[in-house]
Amino acid sequence: MPQRPCSLASRSLLPLAALCWPAAAGAGPVVGGAEAAATGGTTRVGTHSTGSVLTAPAVLALRARYELQVTGEAGPDKLLGLRAYALDSSTGPVALGLGYQYSHAVPKTRVEDLPGWVLPEDDLENETGQTVLGGGLATSFAERRVALGLGFSWHNQATHYSDVESWFQGNVSVAGRLGPDEQLVLSAVADNVLTPADDETPLTFGGGLSLRPVPELGLLAQVDVATGTFQGPARVGMGFGLEGLVGQVVALRGGFRRDLDRDSDLATVGVGAFTDAMSVDYAAEFFVGEPFGTPPGWEDEKLRHQHLLSLMLKF
Repeated sequence: MPQRPCSLASRSLLPLAALCWPAAAGAGPVVGGAEAAATGGTTRVGTHSTGSVLTAPAVLALRARYELQVTGEAGPDKLLGLRAYALDSSTGPVALGLGYQYSHAVPKTRVEDLPGWVLPEDDLENETGQTVLGGGLATSFAERRVALGLGFSWHNQATHYSDVESWFQGNVSVAGRLGPDEQLVLSAVADNVLTPADDETPLTFGGGLSLRPVPELGLLAQVDVATGTFQGPARVGMGFGLEGLVGQVVALRGGFRRDLDRDSDLATVGVGAFTDAMSVDYAAEFFVGEPFGTPPGWEDEKLRHQHLLSLMLKF
């Protein structure tokens, strides 16, 4: 992963630099709005989720739509974030989407994040700025029943105790649907194809399924397999959720997510209100387990939760 050196004096300005530069961090940042978070983060297959712009662009082309969405998030470690997505698949077989994410947090400092030495009275909180800027392009065939997609994004991370890091990521995806509407949707994705050997962005194979036996009920699920590197074995992440519509104006949602980036099991819940022109969605994620060890910042074993609120406009 390419790095950018920085002086001791400049490290206090790194969070500001992350805000100004297109940036994001981790082996694949959390994506999507509240509607996807509430159903276990199933953006790889959600035909009604704008987060597919970054995780499975082929899904964009399966349904004609033009949408704009803005999401705010707040959570543990003074987390504050913003996510914005725009997509257009309303004309012709080609779909295009753009996505931007920024988050700022002050997590507890881990021993491995500390510098070799610190100044007297130095603040040991590892303030972190993360953002991602990217997009996806897809084309559909057979009256939007099959689609192929390509995704590309530029990432960057800035923390108090490390250099600024930036890298590119790419993905390829295929998706299809069966039934007169969207009774069954399937997708497959190869992610991190530009940096497959890096231990923080391993080559990842994902798949998703969305089943709607009736329009008022939806079951969504996805699985991600992050291939191993010389430093560790392959790991499996997953998410699944249920969505029920009440009177075609309210959506009730719930699910579960095993998050590889945060080494955490999360229970998810949410509610949304929508019309043909807009929707407002809320979601909460609750920490319920540690599948791969104690996640940084959650050593106190308290129930930690994260909240998201989204506004979507439809054209």
